[in-house]
Amino acid sequence: MKDKLQNNWLLFTSGLLLLLLLMVDLFFYKEKLYGDASYYLFQIVNDKGFAIEHRRPIAILIELFPLLLVKLKASLDLIILFFSINQWFYLFSCILLSVLVLKDIKGAVGILFSILLGSKLNYFNPVSELILSAPLFFILLSLLKRQNNVAARFFTFGLILVLVFSHPLNSFLLPLILLFDHLHYKKAFSRRNIALYLYVISCMAIHYYLLDPYEKNPLNELNTNQYGPLEGIKHFNFAEFGVSALTNYLGTTILGFLCLYCLIKEKSYQLLVIVLGFIVGYFFLVLYKFSFLTGEPFERYMFPIPLVLCLYFFNYIHMDNLKVHGSTFFFILVLLLPFYQFYKLVNYGLFVKNRYSYLEGAISYAQQFKDQKVGFRVENYYTRPKGHDWIMSNESLLLSASNKSQQTRQVFVIEGMPGNAVSTLPSDCFFYAPWWGKNIQEFNPDYFMLREGPIRFANTDSIQSSYPDSFFKNISITIGGPTTVKAQREYLFPITIYNLNHIPLTSGRKKEQVHLSYYWSNMEVNVNYDGIRSPVLADVYTSLDQEVIVKSPAKKGIYKLQIAVVYEDKKWCEVNSEKLITVE
Repeated sequence: MKDKLQNNWLLFTSGLLLLLLLMVDLFFYKEKLYGDASYYLFQIVNDKGFAIEHRRPIAILIELFPLLLVKLKASLDLIILFFSINQWFYLFSCILLSVLVLKDIKGAVGILFSILLGSKLNYFNPVSELILSAPLFFILLSLLKRQNNVAARFFTFGLILVLVFSHPLNSFLLPLILLFDHLHYKKAFSRRNIALYLYVISCMAIHYYLLDPYEKNPLNELNTNQYGPLEGIKHFNFAEFGVSALTNYLGTTILGFLCLYCLIKEKSYQLLVIVLGFIVGYFFLVLYKFSFLTGEPFERYMFPIPLVLCLYFFNYIHMDNLKVHGSTFFFILVLLLPFYQFYKLVNYGLFVKNRYSYLEGAISYAQQFKDQKVGFRVENYYTRPKGHDWIMSNESLLLSASNKSQQTRQVFVIEGMPGNAVSTLPSDCFFYAPWWGKNIQEFNPDYFMLREGPIRFANTDSIQSSYPDSFFKNISITIGGPTTVKAQREYLFPITIYNLNHIPLTSGRKKEQVHLSYYWSNMEVNVNYDGIRSPVLADVYTSLDQEVIVKSPAKKGIYKLQIAVVYEDKKWCEVNSEKLITVE
């Protein structure tokens, strides 16, 4: 009766989380083109086939809906939407299989928890084969409990093969999970079990032999750090990571302590040593490899830790062990963990959404010109950095072509391209990836249309501080954003710059430093005539949308905010711009 009540609460929690995740996938569907995802989807749409990198077959599961829509010649916007929710359907299908077919409710809940506790950045990069493998581990453990069933044994062998070939790290996780299962149930070394272990080892050996250089090199050269073998760990900021663990990785941290607590309570000391050894050992392995990196790469490769914790917790921990003096405090805490991580997930989605305002502004700017490949200088592109733009070239192709009223544009940050890739790209080619180009004739004309032509550079340099006042009188700026702000706070205000001159307002920062700044004034006096500087995104020919950083005054009142063009160490050029703002 008690188990049934707990299972009901777990199912209710999972159902609610699945609904919330579907809403996230719908609301942030364009943002889920972040990173590698845009590169995969571009291949699917352009080549009308599955995009399988490094022989990882599990990618097929996340590409079914978009490829079907490509074959049906659906709109690109609809394809992008279904590329996002394909991830949700995959999760939902695995959970449904666990509940209805395998009758494994806790395993089904574990699938959802592992994704929420283990991914935040990578949820917006839904093509990670490591994360796509997670549900299959839970299904594998459900099948291992049914080894007396011939069908279960058959599917177990097939699933192991898929897991091994889906990501190299899965070969590290499989033996660990089989060891958990063996020790927890105190299984004897029967012929059947020995055959299973030999099969896993054989699959791993064959996979290693077939690995391509991209996957084999990181295994053969564990450390690509700029420091020596131990210097990376020595330079790692453990205090900063500790704070991050208590915010971004709070769910994983708490679940880890609960697993260790239950293992001690059950006196399972062998498993305690193995679980704790894996957490510590794997953490330092990732640290050794990626300590000089932050964000996405570090988080991606930390994913096996929450995955292993969820696998053990939802398969082998007795919920009764979570009681404290007869209460169900820890059980309730477990139910709340994914909601906290969901909150962090949504916050990160809003972060990516803000970042996309830059990209969409760059695409909008590029639409003004016949040139369809437009490069931005990094120091002009960022008002305030909002994430990595490492596959921006593919995102821009998809987003610009998804609106049929616009033509395809490829925009990118010049410094994001390696070596001399920008200067050597032929006029009849586009950036297929940041590392190489492809001929424009290879575009799928159903979705993309790019003409032959050179790269246009959005930022040029010239001396304009000496221009007459009449030049700046033909420039005006409209200011959007809030009309009420808090005192002494920084805000990003959207602005539009209009230029009625026959020559552009240049954005260059080489020959002379050009910025946008602001000043506040009220009925009495100018309050601040030396505001925070923001770069000009691009040369302004007719109009330009961008953002500026503004800090509000210290005293309450009604103020007039005005934007000016600033030539550093030379002069401020006032232009027609003002907005009344109440400071509270």
